[in-house]
Amino acid sequence: MSNTYAPYFTENAYETFSNTDAFIYSYSDQEYKLNTSEIEITQNEIEKTLYTSTFQVMYENESGETETFDFKGEAIVPVEGKIGKIQFNDQERLLEKIRE
Repeated sequence: MSNTYAPYFTENAYETFSNTDAFIYSYSDQEYKLNTSEIEITQNEIEKTLYTSTFQVMYENESGETETFDFKGEAIVPVEGKIGKIQFNDQERLLEKIRE
């Protein structure tokens, strides 16, 4: 996964991010699909390196049943095009659904 995602992070930020639950979705034994939509990213007017985001993740299980989950996140982008820190909340409900 580092070949795919690491280029978008500052030197140490990818390692820190990958040690969180960020990729836990990739290690489930369940068959499912995830799609994102309604992505909105806003740069903070005062602190220009801070961005907030909202987005939806549509979960589809192996039976074709779908459910949508709302996420919020924050990112610090100290260098253009490179994430220094990123975090999302509201992941727990989606993780619970995947583990069912």
